Amino acid sequence: MRRVWWFAAGYAAVLMLLAPHLSLWLDEVLTLTGAVQPDLASLMENLLQQQGATPLAFLIPHWTIGLFGLSPLTARLPSILASAGSLPALYLLARRAGLAAPGFAVAVFALWPLELRYALEARPYAMALCLGLWLTVVFLQRTHWTIYAALTVAMGLTHPYSLVIPAAHLVWSLWQDRARANLPAAALAATVLALIPWYVHFSAGWRAQSTLQQLAFWNPRAALVFLREISGSGYIGAAILVAGIALGSAKPLAERRFWAVFALFPLLTIPLANVTFDYFFAIRQLLYITPALAILFAAGPRIALAAFLAASLYADVAWYMRPREDWSAASNAIAAAVSESGCVQFVGDSQKLFAFFRPELAARACPADAPRVVLAGSTYEPAQAAEQAALLARGLHKQSERTFVAPIVEVYSR
Repeated sequence: MRRVWWFAAGYAAVLMLLAPHLSLWLDEVLTLTGAVQPDLASLMENLLQQQGATPLAFLIPHWTIGLFGLSPLTARLPSILASAGSLPALYLLARRAGLAAPGFAVAVFALWPLELRYALEARPYAMALCLGLWLTVVFLQRTHWTIYAALTVAMGLTHPYSLVIPAAHLVWSLWQDRARANLPAAALAATVLALIPWYVHFSAGWRAQSTLQQLAFWNPRAALVFLREISGSGYIGAAILVAGIALGSAKPLAERRFWAVFALFPLLTIPLANVTFDYFFAIRQLLYITPALAILFAAGPRIALAAFLAASLYADVAWYMRPREDWSAASNAIAAAVSESGCVQFVGDSQKLFAFFRPELAARACPADAPRVVLAGSTYEPAQAAEQAALLARGLHKQSERTFVAPIVEVYSR
């Protein structure tokens, strides 16, 4: 067990070396606009504009930024530590499952591209997953119910979809061991009661802000997205994963039905929750099934394990090296263009994203008859093309354009 803790420490160190070199992307910036608020009242006001926001997802990075200052590393530090903290829990679960080499499950999970991505993002998913893994350790070891309840409430306040983990515990208990059902049932009830006032207070603001398109759970596109992205290495990685799990199913594995429920229950219920709450599908919502898949897969043949680790490592490097959104560089480009002579016109709600890095830009809005305009937007903004056409209709001509993967900075003048 000591080796696993050392491995987790080394894993955290590697993540800390990698994190500063990745620019902050859209979702991270949106999280940080709340996390950097100077007081609790301002933070809560900001959360009205963040659909599905829960308090710990913003308070935890708020505390780390308050201690160490704002940087890509400190913004991602909670996710890094949570990801490293997940590895000992997974080792305990893999050992309990009876794997001859539980460290293989840890290696699969650590290199899993989907896990690594959210280990390096200033988002709540890695934190919620870490809590869920330790919750599962507590559940299977039948330790203190107060710890189980506290972890469940913390998960719900970090990311609501993580509650599929105690819900899976409840389903398995009702199926296999009803004597255990009272524990997850009581913890879930307490968490839902804690979240109801939060949801009632914020849901109206979320609905007003929502422009997202729902991807219904029966849509074939969702199945294709799942197959392509769950392994993190495309259809080839998914095929290796499925083959390894299938081939490993013939080998003995303690409480195999528990791990099957752990993997299948979120897969079935999260898309249904998206439809119920008018939310969109994203593969990160299914991050919670990866520990169970890692354990089931690690029971398979070593050749499949080696192939998956190789595919995962390749996908990890490719993801890390690819061009990324860079809102910071785009904001600096806007500031440079405005400083020469001109003003800035933001498309849609993009002002808060650019002003996060350069607050002074918020005071440089364009008058209606400005002869020189810096248009700042992104491919995410549906009004981008309309704003460009409006400037051309006013007799302005595009002088330059710079793209930062998604952010776009254009200069128009007469």
